[in-house]
Amino acid sequence: MAEFTGEFSDTFTVRVPLDVARRHFADPAQHATWYGDLERYELLGDGAVRYQLPEYNYGVTTFQGRYTCRYTELDDHRVQWRTIGEDHNIRLRGDAVFSEQPDGSTSMRYDATLVLEFPVGRLLRRVVQPLVAQSVRREMRAFVERMITAVEGRHSADA
Repeated sequence: MAEFTGEFSDTFTVRVPLDVARRHFADPAQHATWYGDLERYELLGDGAVRYQLPEYNYGVTTFQGRYTCRYTELDDHRVQWRTIGEDHNIRLRGDAVFSEQPDGSTSMRYDATLVLEFPVGRLLRRVVQPLVAQSVRREMRAFVERMITAVEGRHSADA
């Protein structure tokens, strides 16, 4: 089993108050809703969600990701998420740190690491790793942007 790692770090401006942004990013239902391409998910309670991705065919191998993740508000400024349990072929860990801005918006530092485990040979691993890293960065950025659009849209509709 080969492991492929992708990392994503960036700072975003979220045009809502800090507590609204933090609660949104700590809410497992929001993560599942705005995740993107999912076969299914299950909200488990206690901040946890079980995800199953669609099966992808890479020609020489297929991959269907699955993992359970718990989202936790650590304090008034931080949310973290971690893979829990044993039945997974994806490990995810991340943190979001929120800072209130003078104009009432929120600055969010988002850092995440994703590790995929699937069967490929050593030679193919060298070719696939850069593709996985690039794909993870692209998909995580798109996910964060969907989450931000959702919370900003909901907040402006409530205002």
